[in-house]
Amino acid sequence: MGRHRILIVDDDEKLLKSFQRVLGHRFEVHTARGGQAALDMIEIQEPFSLVISDYRMPEMDGVTFLSRARETAPDTVRIMLTGHADLDVALKAVNEGNIFRMLTKPCQPAVMSLALKDALRMYELVSLEKDVMEKTVQSAVGLLGDIVSLVQPEVYGRISRIMPYARRICRDISPGDMWEIVTSIRLFMIGFITLPEGLVQKDLNGDKLTISQQEAYSRHAKFAAKFVHKIPRMESVARTIAYQEKRFDGGGFPKDDVAGQDIPLGARILKVVLDFDRHVCAGLGFGAALNTLSENGEWYDGDVIASLFSFLGTDNAHRERRIHLNGLQAGMVTAQDIVAWETSGSSLWPRAAN
Repeated sequence: MGRHRILIVDDDEKLLKSFQRVLGHRFEVHTARGGQAALDMIEIQEPFSLVISDYRMPEMDGVTFLSRARETAPDTVRIMLTGHADLDVALKAVNEGNIFRMLTKPCQPAVMSLALKDALRMYELVSLEKDVMEKTVQSAVGLLGDIVSLVQPEVYGRISRIMPYARRICRDISPGDMWEIVTSIRLFMIGFITLPEGLVQKDLNGDKLTISQQEAYSRHAKFAAKFVHKIPRMESVARTIAYQEKRFDGGGFPKDDVAGQDIPLGARILKVVLDFDRHVCAGLGFGAALNTLSENGEWYDGDVIASLFSFLGTDNAHRERRIHLNGLQAGMVTAQDIVAWETSGSSLWPRAAN
């Protein structure tokens, strides 16, 4: 880990300069003369390892600032300085700001040095645990994806087709949700291993399902969500998977009162791109598939539909054409699965949209 970034917040300019002079040779020290200025820095800059704040400041006291800082940067360790170390302040600091340590002013150098050492060690432990957890989760996601491709290899074609659409929509609407949505798409079909092969094939072909078949088909999302929910920190991904067939007007599956914006964004995106892919698999061109979605507009989030139209409905780059296999380029989306076979003296001509 490189040099720790520390943010000092106080309305006393002399004290801020003193901190910079004493700590600047060991750490990357930043200062702010007030809570709001510090919150702005936390939101737009790289993460801070430690935030040290005075308690008494105009407009926003230290407890209020640190509690809000915790919401924006929960991994950053928080220390509060105060010249009024009474019991009420201490309790408020611990309960509302989740303060790591509270120090009285003036603070002895030895006490401050020990507090900094302990706080930064805490940050390193939290960061290490988070890094290990993220790698574990990513490994689990990759393993589950491999299981899908092995048990139901034909479903992987759908995942690869809809992934570029979902990524583009997410970037347009809410880039911060990209990891969650991409992970949901990698895993949303894992429940297909519980479905009869004939039912899976009907859905992949874009065939219309009967009511009883829809009921049976809907169970795959519930199974997948329950399975994924057992992975640490994947609760929101599991909920997205559970609502992948939920219509914006409240219809579809699961049958509950959730509708509109209460449906996870990832599930709203999934519903649009899944239905679009089904229409294309049923033989419709891109334009006809988009028009079919519009005819049932109440089923979908308007912002998601608008985003899909913006890069498929009007972008000339997304047109269907025949190319040689060697002509495939990064960014192209195959209109049909590419199947390789042994042949003699002939060429493979996949159809692709770019």
